[in-house]
Amino acid sequence: MALFFALPEPYSLVDSLMGGQNYLNLVVRGATFLAFLALGISLAQVYGAGNSMWVTGRLGISVLILAVAASVVSFMMASHAHSDAGLTDYDTLSVRVYAAIGKIYPAYIAAAFFVPVWKVAGTSGFARRVRWSSGFLGLALGGTLASASGQILACWFPGPLTQQLASNAAYTSVVFFMVGLLLLNTRRWSRGVSQAQSSTPNEVAITKPTTSPASS
Repeated sequence: MALFFALPEPYSLVDSLMGGQNYLNLVVRGATFLAFLALGISLAQVYGAGNSMWVTGRLGISVLILAVAASVVSFMMASHAHSDAGLTDYDTLSVRVYAAIGKIYPAYIAAAFFVPVWKVAGTSGFARRVRWSSGFLGLALGGTLASASGQILACWFPGPLTQQLASNAAYTSVVFFMVGLLLLNTRRWSRGVSQAQSSTPNEVAITKPTTSPASS
């Protein structure tokens, strides 16, 4: 959805129906937050139920509510008089802050699962397909963190370098997410990856699969 409405033509068409004040950008952001919420729930099911506290626990819900509220407030305070996909025509601090706030929740989910995903990718006892899918997901999470870092830096150091870092990392992470999720069959591998809940918030309880990699 975000990629589709990054194109000027469909964005302008739909946003004009909503008043031409870039409210569509705010709707797309809300959909992005929901997508990362769903992603976090799925990753918690696969990489350890103990990680669900970071998504659906008190802290996870609080971060989501904060990100939504901050997005709405910063959107209302920003200057964006005419419809523009990605708000690229508005190189102002208020718009850059609004863009940076939009990276808070995705970066939070990425940070919560970065270590558990790479632990599975680096564990030789898991089937090759599990390790490859985890590796791609790990790259996607890293790209999400890089995109957030670039967007935050753009608030104080505006310019093509920081903006390119943010956008290129974001689009690359989408590709890695798609490949990783396609390789990962949640129902088949969740039993092999998550058998016990982790007692440490930042670590996943990893158990080696009972079947050998050759049997997959």
